[in-house]
Amino acid sequence: MKRSLLVLTAAAVALSPLAASAAPAKATKRVVTFEYNGFSSVDSPVVSFHSPGLCSVEDSCMEFATTKGEKTIEIKGSSPSVGIQIWADDTYADTVQTFCGSGKITVSPKTAHVISARPSLGACGGLPTSGTLTATILGTK
Repeated sequence: MKRSLLVLTAAAVALSPLAASAAPAKATKRVVTFEYNGFSSVDSPVVSFHSPGLCSVEDSCMEFATTKGEKTIEIKGSSPSVGIQIWADDTYADTVQTFCGSGKITVSPKTAHVISARPSLGACGGLPTSGTLTATILGTK
């Protein structure tokens, strides 16, 4: 009896590090907000205007960095008809996506990324005069 108790205890001690490393990662969530006045791009079938560098020149874009482990970014406008352009890592031409009211993008959780978003006039039918963009960043740590 003592011997089997000793063997079970030794097995439990040996396997406990494996159980600890197999624990699922905790989900993380953080929120970033940005107050906007006006729009900084136009996206329509007739006219298209955008200036990726505009974000660094004036306070017309929401910019924030993700951290390693963060993967999903959802951005919502205070109006369902506000156009929102979202792109990552200063690669506007390669990664920009346009959404109406809200949009969700994913990035690699293996590295940090710079996310940019701005209100856009055009395809969504609204006139973004002022409001709030709210980004919810989800990940695992």
